Amino acid sequence: LDGLERIDLDTARALAAFDKRLYLRGLATLDADVAAVLADFKGWLHLDGLKHLDATNAQVLAGAAAQELTLQGLTGIDGKTAATLAAFKGNDLGLGGLRSLDAETAGALAGFKGGHLDLGGLKALSADAAEALAKYENRWLALDGLATLDAPTAERLAECRCDLLTLG
Repeated sequence: LDGLERIDLDTARALAAFDKRLYLRGLATLDADVAAVLADFKGWLHLDGLKHLDATNAQVLAGAAAQELTLQGLTGIDGKTAATLAAFKGNDLGLGGLRSLDAETAGALAGFKGGHLDLGGLKALSADAAEALAKYENRWLALDGLATLDAPTAERLAECRCDLLTLG
């Protein structure tokens, strides 16, 4: 449903009953009531059209019942929003649209307890941010978009506690 730019509350309720993969990549905005309903969805929830996520919706989505939550349209988030999203209890958190990551935000995301953290949109990573991300202790940290990687940053990433590290 990539063409949908908005959905109303009744439509969200109907879609939340589906239990597989729900791609709502066309949604550019999300009001709090719709976010709360979509938080009950139990499958894979893709909200990749969102370019901005306010604190309220970040909190609601972090509490979602979904197995996977992707917000690939976000190009930047602050440390507070990252910490909120890192509380998501599902297996996969997709933030592959992020273009940059400071050490504070990286450290917050490293606290995600799920099995897969996707940060594949990052083209570069500072040594400080890499050091913070290296604290991610779960299965898979995806940094597939990296175009450059210097030795100090690589040394810090080599300390990652994850089982699988994928790089550009």
